Amino acid sequence: LRRIRTRLDGTGLSLARRGPHVELIGPESARRRLLGALFREESARGMASLEELRAAFPALPSFREALVGRLADAGYAPNEFGLNDVLLHLAIALDRLAHDHPLDDADFVDHAPPGEAGDERDELTALLDALVREQFGRALGEAELTHLARLLGTRAATRTAATDASAPAASDRTELVRTI
Repeated sequence: LRRIRTRLDGTGLSLARRGPHVELIGPESARRRLLGALFREESARGMASLEELRAAFPALPSFREALVGRLADAGYAPNEFGLNDVLLHLAIALDRLAHDHPLDDADFVDHAPPGEAGDERDELTALLDALVREQFGRALGEAELTHLARLLGTRAATRTAATDASAPAASDRTELVRTI
C-alpha cells in the first residue's frame, strides 16, 4: 500500500482503508489519467501493447480507419502518433462507461465562448459522436465527448489550410513549400 500511495502522489487520487478493504478515492478524470499512464508505462516495458488493446476492443481498428477518413474529409490532417493516444482514451472511456463510471467532471464540459476554437471543437465533437454511435453503438455524454474532442484537436487532428495555387505568394519561399 505504501508503494501505491507513493504512485498516487500528485494524481488527485488517494487510498482509503476501512478494515480489510482498500478503496481508491478521487475524481473519475484522475482515475482515467492514471489508467492511461499505467497503460503507457506497461507498453514501454513491453508488458502491454496496442495490439492487446485492439483485441479487447475489436471495433477499434475500423473506428480508427473511419476516423482518419472523416478527419480528412473535414479538412484535418491526422497525427498518427497522437491518434493512438486518443484511441487509448476512447477505449478507457468505453470501458469505464460499461462499468457505470461516466465522466461527469465539470472541468471537462466546454464552457468556452463561441469562436474559431470553439467551432472547431464543436465540429470534432459532432464527428466523434456520430462515429462512436456508428462503430460502437453507444452514445457518450457531453463531458466524455468534450474531453475526447479536446484531445483529438490538440493531439491528433490539425486543420489543413486550403491553398489556392493561383493566389499570390506570401513569401518568396511559398513556391518551394508548395513543391515540397
